[in-house]
Amino acid sequence: MKTFLEVLLAKVFPSSHYKLIPHEGKSDLERSIPRKIRGMQAVATAFVIVRDQHSVTDCKSLKSQLLELAQGGAAEVIVRIVCRELESWLLGELSAIEHSLEVPGLTKQATRRKFRNPDQLVNAQEELAKLCPRYSKTHGARAVAAQFDPAKCCSRSFQVFFESALRLLRTA
Repeated sequence: MKTFLEVLLAKVFPSSHYKLIPHEGKSDLERSIPRKIRGMQAVATAFVIVRDQHSVTDCKSLKSQLLELAQGGAAEVIVRIVCRELESWLLGELSAIEHSLEVPGLTKQATRRKFRNPDQLVNAQEELAKLCPRYSKTHGARAVAAQFDPAKCCSRSFQVFFESALRLLRTA
C-alpha cells in the first residue's frame, strides 16, 4: 500500500507535504493510532488512516472503531477503507496494469462484469495474479502507480480516498 501511495501521490501532488507511515500489520496500526495522533498533532493538520477491509465483513464498524482510536487529537482525522485489498484499487484501472506490466488487451476486460466494480471482488489479489502472473506486490504496485490515472479508476473505495486526498492536499 505504501509503495503504491508513494508513487501515486508524488505524481499527482508533486509539491504537497505529507508523510506516509507504514505499519507492520493491522494490529500494529491500531495500537499506534492514539500514540501517533497525540505525538504529531502539533505538526499535522490532518491524518488519513487507510486500511484494507481484508478479513473484516463490516467496513462501517471497522471505520467507526478506527475513528474511536483516533479521538482526542486536535487535527482532522479521516478514515478510508480499501474495499477488500489494494489489488481492488489496481483492478479498477486496468489500462494502468496493461501498460505498466505489459499485458496486451487487458483494458478490454474492463467491461466484464467483475471488473466494473472491483470493490466487490473477494479475491482481487488472485484475480490480478490470473491476469498478470508476473505481478508482485511491491514492484507491481510501484509500476502500476506510475501509470495509474485516478480519473479512470472505477473502484468506489479508491474514489472516496482520492477525493479526500484532493481536498486535504490542495489546501496544504
